[in-house]
Amino acid sequence: MNRETENAFTGTALACSCERMGDICLAGERLQEAERYHREGLELRRQLWEEARSLEAKRFLAVSCEKMAQVYGRTARADEALECYEESLELFQQLAQEAGTAESHDDLASIYYEISLLLPTRTGRRMRKEACRIWERLAQACPDAPQYAYKLRMARK
Repeated sequence: MNRETENAFTGTALACSCERMGDICLAGERLQEAERYHREGLELRRQLWEEARSLEAKRFLAVSCEKMAQVYGRTARADEALECYEESLELFQQLAQEAGTAESHDDLASIYYEISLLLPTRTGRRMRKEACRIWERLAQACPDAPQYAYKLRMARK
């Protein structure tokens, strides 16, 4: 393993560990610790994205932004949550276009839905409709993947 690959592997493992610790702290309502761990994970994911510029690095960065948004949402910092969700949305839109996989479209629908929960406005309703539109397409295109129909039903409630 060359030095560059080793550094990328170490950075990825460290980012993953920070995110896992952040998730554990968030589940335990230790919100300051969750924020610290997720912020560290996000910083590492940004560095890894800058170095690799791969679809995988972009997806991990998008997920990390989403996790940070969830932390901000739990700490009643809606503006900061929305900023992170918007960055995540932009990355997931790019991924859906570049990768074109069912998973990338599902990720995009999920972020639209999460934003809709944060915004009880016309914009939020538009986001929810977009999530439903994507999940409906996925449910039709992938009948052997029942999770899309399930998510669609839950979003329409």
